[in-house]
Amino acid sequence: MRSSELPSDLCRLGLRAALAAIMLTVPVACASVLGVHRGGFNMISLEQEWEMRDELRRQVREEYDLLGDSRVTGYVSRIGRRLVAQTELADLPWTFGVVRDDAVNAFNLPGGLVYVNTGLIAQADSLDQLTAVLGHEIAHGVARHGTQLMTRAQGLGVLTSLVLGEDPGQLE
Repeated sequence: MRSSELPSDLCRLGLRAALAAIMLTVPVACASVLGVHRGGFNMISLEQEWEMRDELRRQVREEYDLLGDSRVTGYVSRIGRRLVAQTELADLPWTFGVVRDDAVNAFNLPGGLVYVNTGLIAQADSLDQLTAVLGHEIAHGVARHGTQLMTRAQGLGVLTSLVLGEDPGQLE
């Protein structure tokens, strides 16, 4: 899908139909869609997660080449915001960005940050495909997978300290 075709595709396919398709297909791809499965221990509160978003956004700006085209970024944001509106985290601020990268990829970071590569947008054959990917990344955010991973890493660090002591190098 070329960026010049985006608005006409949106009108032609109809966002309502795309939203219906995503709500029917994404649960198969990720059981955590819309907070259905929020399993896993998490020591980071929702408030703490959203407090770290400014730092994470700064890191993304430093590490990735973000697309400056407000038309494409706005298009992705509008789709994302409509999907987020159907979740239990709809009242929190979410940010959608586009990374200038040919790889077919997208990612979610804690604090409602969702990024899509230009390569994925270019390879998407329809609005439904782009919407499905955005829905999948939003589902990771709603399920708080990023902070669960952080919690596991913190727990592993504590466990390592308990087992090996403060200076694990002394065991060598």
